[in-house]
Amino acid sequence: YVRHLLPYFDVDGSFQVVLLHTDGLDRMDTVERRRLSYRMQLYLSNLTHNGHFFYYASTFVIIINAVEETVVRDILHHFRRNLKMRMPDRQISIGVSGEILDITRLHIAYHRAQAALSMARDTGRDLVRFPEMGLYRILYSVTDKDLLRTFCEHTLSPLIDYDKAHNACYVETLEQYLKYDGSIQAVSDAMFTHRNTILYRMNNIRKLLDIQLDTQEQKLTCQIACLIRHMRL
Repeated sequence: YVRHLLPYFDVDGSFQVVLLHTDGLDRMDTVERRRLSYRMQLYLSNLTHNGHFFYYASTFVIIINAVEETVVRDILHHFRRNLKMRMPDRQISIGVSGEILDITRLHIAYHRAQAALSMARDTGRDLVRFPEMGLYRILYSVTDKDLLRTFCEHTLSPLIDYDKAHNACYVETLEQYLKYDGSIQAVSDAMFTHRNTILYRMNNIRKLLDIQLDTQEQKLTCQIACLIRHMRL
């Protein structure tokens, strides 16, 4: 299709995909959706011939072609400000793919924007950029959600069950322990809990999980499971 797209795109240039989602978008009739689409495009007034806006798979899609990253950030900054000012009652989530080169890789940018949009919706943030998602770039790109769910449950179920049975916070304690690289004092300060209590909890956590948390693989396994736990699967 590249030959047919030559009049419309710099096919060898840079591309970014931006996905917009708002509740009820897929249930709107065509007229209502077009009206919303028109309003949004007005708020993108500083994106001229380099932007292509359309509706696809329950989201509005913007393909931005041959625009520098700093300019894209500025465009989206003003776009978000306009949305908040002119549509304050409508929650809109935005996922941004980051920059890729060559139109033949456009599908990659689309899937990255999908991952960023999913994280934006899960966390309640209005905009998430794929390159800034850290390890979540990998997790949100996994299409087999059952695999993620099973991994999390298999790793953390002893702590989850204990927390439910005893109204405890062992999962949170483990998360903080991993976050602060095993510093008991840092966990104590973050959770406003005496360090002896944290030490007691960590001893029980090791017994429940049947691991010592003394290898990088064990720590990484638990850390990934904790990250997955915060995803909507």
